[in-house]
Amino acid sequence: MSKDKRKFNTRLLVIDPQHFHAALILKANIPSLSNEIKLFAPDKLAAADYISLVREYNSCNGSATNWHIIPYYGVDFLEKAVLDKSADIVVLAGDNSRKITYMVESIKYNKAVFADKPLVINEKGYAQLQKLLNRNGRHTPIVYDIMTERFDIKNILVKLILSNKTLTGGFEPNAAFPLIEFHSKHHFSKVVAGHQLIRPVMFFDINKQGEGIVDVTTHYIDLVQWMLADSTVIDIQRDLKLLKSQRWSTSISMADYEKITSLKEYAPTSNHILDADNNL
Repeated sequence: MSKDKRKFNTRLLVIDPQHFHAALILKANIPSLSNEIKLFAPDKLAAADYISLVREYNSCNGSATNWHIIPYYGVDFLEKAVLDKSADIVVLAGDNSRKITYMVESIKYNKAVFADKPLVINEKGYAQLQKLLNRNGRHTPIVYDIMTERFDIKNILVKLILSNKTLTGGFEPNAAFPLIEFHSKHHFSKVVAGHQLIRPVMFFDINKQGEGIVDVTTHYIDLVQWMLADSTVIDIQRDLKLLKSQRWSTSISMADYEKITSLKEYAPTSNHILDADNNL
């Protein structure tokens, strides 16, 4: 019995949770997880929204959870987090530019990583990720990104239909038109758990968030691979070719910006990317 208790008593360790997805994974009780969540952040303000959302889940009528947050705040939060031996899995959702650093440090201390997408947002970060996942014969770390779209019933059905070549006839080789198209509408302003979602300023900084709404595009890139060849390793240099891309700025009124961030004026980084005449 004691052996089973250890098996089903995995503890999460959350580092610098500035995106609401870090809390969203705790929306329901998970029997295989300890209800004690270790939290490490630079200060209380950085983790305030995370703690507030978890408390809402704990007090939700009819489906209340029972998570117990054990916080640590300080400039050395990352060091304290990776040295903590009581937790098994590191959860990351926040500043996308720092995420790869958090992953590297976590893996160095033999912790598995469950990270919100995207794992990286630029070529330098991608090179670090490649090095991390190909450590010259050493034990390959467990790094999972949060890909909830794979569990959406409509996507599961599409995957089943695509894999049935008797029904679809398969894909036409050398077609002169796109064989797969994805369209998605995403909102800066969202309601989560019945409340207006407050986004951190970094959400509007491409150097921290990434180009465009990267979490949405990552979902659809993942879905294409998963639907067509989920067991096939794709060689990016050999198998992928970017033919065309387009990007543009997004203008947000001060009223909407205040609603989304609770700030009464644009932050300097937001001014930089929200200026319609700016070259991003």
